[in-house]
Amino acid sequence: MPLSTHQKRLISMLEYLENWDRLNVTPVLDLTSHQGLVIWQDDLRELPGIHLNVSDESGEVWMTIERLRATRPPAAPAQVLPWLVVPDDPSKQPQHREVIPDPKDAEKDLFFEDDPTLAEAFKVYVDDPWHKWATIEGPRRKTIGIYDKLFNLLQTIETEGAETALELVWGVGVSVWNIDKHQASPALSSLEPACRN
Repeated sequence: MPLSTHQKRLISMLEYLENWDRLNVTPVLDLTSHQGLVIWQDDLRELPGIHLNVSDESGEVWMTIERLRATRPPAAPAQVLPWLVVPDDPSKQPQHREVIPDPKDAEKDLFFEDDPTLAEAFKVYVDDPWHKWATIEGPRRKTIGIYDKLFNLLQTIETEGAETALELVWGVGVSVWNIDKHQASPALSSLEPACRN
């Protein structure tokens, strides 16, 4: 069934709008000004579950990333448990409440500073099990964050289709080097012709 005049006009209008939108998209020439996802190699260094430049049966693989799961902070001793405020974030240290209701007498309050053993138990918890957890969990959370960003990017690419100018660029070696011949050292001057090629 042939398209009607109105349908043809609508298709032409949509194509015009699509091309107009492409004209208004400014290419990114400086990564520091890019608003999307940018991950530098140094951001990946030493992170658990991320492996760069590995080989498998299909050949060279630039990067693999494991899907890690977040772990919860360690359990606190029963003595300080009612006093603790432990965020599920390894970059934020636990805090303690100054006052809690007395579990034996609802009319009374208990004060943290009144029991010196609480301060010691709190310090031991933060300095030992919580600190060990945070040291391991901090890098794991970074890996989880990078995995989530890459997964979201994949979902966006797959759902928006070929019409969208969204790409994943893996830079291997890109540099811009402006060198002043008069101030360059002899070693740098000898490299200049190679840099221009």
